[in-house]
Order: sequence, then structure tokens, then C-alpha cells
Amino acid sequence: MSERACNSWSLVSLSLLVVATACAGAQELGSLEWFKAKWAQAEIRPIPDNTYIEYIIESPVPGGEDELNRLRALVDGKPDHPLRRQFEDLQWQMTNGAKSTRHRLWYSNPNLWRLSQDYHHQIPIPFVDRAVHGREAWQLTNRDLSLVNPRNPPPDRNPAEALSALPFYLQGWLHPGMSPGSPLRLQPTDAKLQGNNWSGTIQSADGNRHFQIAGTIIDDEWIRIESRTVTLSSDEPMWEGAVTRFSDWRYHELHRSWAAHRVSSLDSHGEPGQTMILIEMRPLEPGELTALVTTPTVDGSDPIRGTSTFTAINDFRDGTRTDLRGPEPVTSPLSIGASRQPHPAWLTQAGWVFVAVIISVLVWMRLKSARSP
Repeated sequence: MSERACNSWSLVSLSLLVVATACAGAQELGSLEWFKAKWAQAEIRPIPDNTYIEYIIESPVPGGEDELNRLRALVDGKPDHPLRRQFEDLQWQMTNGAKSTRHRLWYSNPNLWRLSQDYHHQIPIPFVDRAVHGREAWQLTNRDLSLVNPRNPPPDRNPAEALSALPFYLQGWLHPGMSPGSPLRLQPTDAKLQGNNWSGTIQSADGNRHFQIAGTIIDDEWIRIESRTVTLSSDEPMWEGAVTRFSDWRYHELHRSWAAHRVSSLDSHGEPGQTMILIEMRPLEPGELTALVTTPTVDGSDPIRGTSTFTAINDFRDGTRTDLRGPEPVTSPLSIGASRQPHPAWLTQAGWVFVAVIISVLVWMRLKSARSP
């Protein structure tokens, strides 16, 4: 690994000390002072340079057989019913499991990276890949290749938006339950130890929201955070009881820290929300990105996607679309429809759902509103 990569990763490792007393100064393990120190360290940081991150986001639809039957009665014979998509998603989930997206990110810096996303559900576009390399950027699906200027992209083709949620996910894995900088202005207010069990209370500045964090003391240096629960929400009582769980803890020898590789949520009715699963996080190998960011060609083969299958090129730099299906390529001006290439409606939604500390709560709001007729 290069000296630059080592230096960058060393800086990253400082942010991964989830619950280690080494960074809490002289504070006693589990005390309120220790809690406040951990809270202050957990600010949302940029994606670390020279890093490969692989993760899965599961997005279940709430409900079981009874809910499926209820929705079926509402949408039967009504192809344009607003709940038809929810019915179809739940129907698919009952057979195939929850929708999920696999993300693989090779990230050198904001101007050099590639993100590959695979969708585990039946949609016309099974994957979307994006890459930025200097002044060039592209987006690839099984159908289309889109070329953009990353410094001046179209409104719906900004490649950086695909990474917008990742800092929040990283915070959930690396700093479980700790989320300073929230719009609610949350702060630790209490901490208690009972045997090996630890609990901490956080509340909003106006006192309308209370959250309880619970964990277990592992040794004289570590507390493993296991859950975070909404215990009071006087302005929105239906949120009370929503819980986020942190599990699949693994020790990272490289940065000498534990991380919760699975962050899952339940709403106040026990319905599952999104789950964030960290598969791998490691330094990039020298030269690993070189071939991955090379712009695909119609007669070529991509290192991730194999032989090219796209049949059109949307060039947003000069406003043209080239159709490759005929004997000869046909180039024409981009239409409004072409500038909004089909993709899953939820593709970038998660980046705006997970705001700061209340990941499970906001997911619950989205799922609950979708459930209502």
C-alpha cells in the first residue's frame, strides 16, 4: 500500500473507535462524561479516501398475508391504483424475500471512484454502475451508457448523489447509536451501569424526544452498543417504541476497533424497516481502480459487467443520443424522456431518508405513509 494510502487509512481509523475508552481520556467507562466524549467523536465524516466498501441495503415492505389480501382487494381491477406498486412489491417479497441492493464502491477520492449497484428484485434494469475519473463520468446499465461532465451534470445525472447516503451508513456501522449533528439537536443526558449492562439517554433540546441506548460491557475498555429505542416522542407519539438494533460485531485489527456490521430497525408495531449490512471495508490495492473507471465501449468488456450489452449512448456533454440497434449507429438530439433514463424510483431515496440519528424512525415514517390508502 502506498504511503498516501497508509496515511489516509490511519486518519480513517481514528474515526472508527466506536466505544473505546482510549479516546475518552480519563473518563470512567460508561460514565456520562465518557458517553458525551463518544457522542462528540461520532460526527458524520466524508467517505474515507483509498477505500473499498461493500454493503447491502435491504428494504422490506411492511405486512404479511393479511396485508397482501387487503391490498389485493383495493387494487383488483384498478391498474392505476396508487397502492398497486405496494401490492406488487409485497407480493414479490412474499415469494422472493425483501428487496435489496448490493453496493460495491472503489473510492480513491471525490474525483476518482466507481460504484456498482446490483438490485435483488424484478425490474428491467438489474444493475447501475457509475464512475468518475477527473473531468469525465459515466453511468452504465444493461441498456444504456450515459456520459456526463461531473462538474456540470444534468439535474438527474449527478453521479455524486449515488453516494449521498453512505456517510450516514458509515456512522451507523462505526458509531452505533451515536449521532451528533442531528436536526433534533440531541445530546446525552444520562448514563447508567448495572453489572455488565450499560444504558444511556439522549434527548432533543426542546425535550420532546428521548432515546435510550443499551449495550454490554465486554471488558475494561469496550462497551458493545446493541440497541437504540425511541422512549418518548411527545410531538409524534406513534414513533414511541421504534428501535434500531446493532449486531454482527467484528473486530478490525487494522484500525483496532469494533464495528457493527448489521444495523436493522423495527417500527413501533414491530414491522421491519431498512437494514444496512456492511460486508467489507479495506484499503484499495495499488492500481485497483485503473481498469474499473475506464469508459465502457460498445464492442468491449467491462471488468465488473462483462461483455457490453447496452444499445444506446446518451451523451449529456453535447446533448445527443446514439442508437446502436440498427446496422449503423443513429445519432439524434436527446429527448426529455431520454434524459430521465428508467431506474428504480427508490434508487437515491435512501440518501434523504437516513438523516442523522433517527434512521429507524424516518424509515418507519416512509413505510407507514406507504401503507395508508
